[in-house]
Amino acid sequence: MPPKQKSRDGGGRGRQRTPPPQLFFLLAAGLLLAALSFQSRKGLRSYVSSIFDATATAAASGAGGRARIRKTLPPTVEVYTNASSSPRLLSSGPHVVNPGTVGLYKFSDVCVTKHQTSSYLRGLVYFLNESDPQLSNPMRCVTCSAPLNHQGGWNGTGRDAEVVGHTCGFECIHAMYARDVEDWNECRVTEKAKHQARVWGQVQYPVTAEAVHYYKSPVYLLDFRSENIGHSLFDTLLVWLPHWYMYRNKAGGSFPFEHVVSDSLHGCLESSTFWFCEILRSMDAFGTDPFELPPPPDVKTTLYCYETLYVSHVALQRTLRYPEALPKSVFDEFRDIMFERYGLPRNRNGTASSAAGTVVTEKRRRMSRRVSILLYAHEPSGRRVWEGMNDLVDSARTNGKYSHVDLLVVRDFDVPIQEQATLFNTADGFVMTHGAQMANSIFAVDGAVFYELGCLIPSFLGNSHFMKLLGGTYKGVQACWRRPKPDDVCLRCGDDLFYGNFSMSNAGFERMLD
Repeated sequence: MPPKQKSRDGGGRGRQRTPPPQLFFLLAAGLLLAALSFQSRKGLRSYVSSIFDATATAAASGAGGRARIRKTLPPTVEVYTNASSSPRLLSSGPHVVNPGTVGLYKFSDVCVTKHQTSSYLRGLVYFLNESDPQLSNPMRCVTCSAPLNHQGGWNGTGRDAEVVGHTCGFECIHAMYARDVEDWNECRVTEKAKHQARVWGQVQYPVTAEAVHYYKSPVYLLDFRSENIGHSLFDTLLVWLPHWYMYRNKAGGSFPFEHVVSDSLHGCLESSTFWFCEILRSMDAFGTDPFELPPPPDVKTTLYCYETLYVSHVALQRTLRYPEALPKSVFDEFRDIMFERYGLPRNRNGTASSAAGTVVTEKRRRMSRRVSILLYAHEPSGRRVWEGMNDLVDSARTNGKYSHVDLLVVRDFDVPIQEQATLFNTADGFVMTHGAQMANSIFAVDGAVFYELGCLIPSFLGNSHFMKLLGGTYKGVQACWRRPKPDDVCLRCGDDLFYGNFSMSNAGFERMLD
């Protein structure tokens, strides 16, 4: 890894030093080499230029609203404008990182491809020894389908593995095998391989590689679903949190990498306003000064390879399959940081924070504070809409039984994360249609109550382990499966139980509020 830059004036102001003679020699040699290789390495020149441009932009704009001066140097990259000239690699991994927790692995000498339409599906090219029998498999370069139909992690087997004759990899990082880049190219253009890729919808870029960029510096692959904040939280963040905690608290804030690459959403660690990206920046998810690699200039023709690549097993902890890997103390520290960074009115225990401008004792809060309930019908999406919710709310507001309850209706969550966080932080209960907005539950106070509505709910929020982390209570309200009574707390649904709209009786709504 390149050494960090030191101050040229030794910390003094106004002092100047004459550069040593060796520096002039190095500069002259560098200019000579650049002149000799200019014609054959135009791609290298433009790509390195884009890295430095990204550095300057980040230093000027800052990340997450906080100004910063970049200290991390760009990565070391070897560029081969002809794939046949790239070095012969021999891959290793996945090696478990941070034993005692789950989900983080290290690979050596591998390449990564990008799915043509998905924000989170990747292919990983794994290079084998010359004598490996897998090299005679004509389907070695074909990724399995998505979602993967197998269990057991990287070496798991299943239906797809039987079709392609090799293990499939992780749920979102799909394995391909080859002798070298040329062998991978030759395999990819066979009719059998192209046909299976089309059948499974697994067209990866590049289809074949004309050039290779080989990163010598350790890199972390940031992979998440950029179209869904809920999946970003449950699929990616829950896996990463214990590793972040270890590097932050047990390694003195030192991460094993300084560079991050993400094709999910370029600029995520620099300036993106996407919910998940703002969360990552606010928590210093990869240290205080991570270097996000700029968008690759030639993703359709260039294969991007890494000497050392760190990969999270995305979706491994979606249902907290390994609850012991994410202790409540880790989740509490993460939430405390979020509450502080966003200046939320209430602390996790429900008391007023210093940001609220007043101090409210716990006894006074219990005796005098009104109950606030946040409601959301999911109208902007046009699917899974809670029809008639506003009428139910208007009726309840005129009912003296709920005079101590503030019913706040949210029309749309397409608002800045600060506003979303504040809405969830100031409410005691939530009555909402199933949707990605529930990811904001991390900003709710301990003891909050969540009612999640949907005819058939594939809920991550309702996981008992997640509720323990939040210190909350969850109740799912789904379709009435028999002839309902007027006050049954259930939903009137149509034929489409997954995405169809629904309604609720007034008596059932009031019983839910009770």
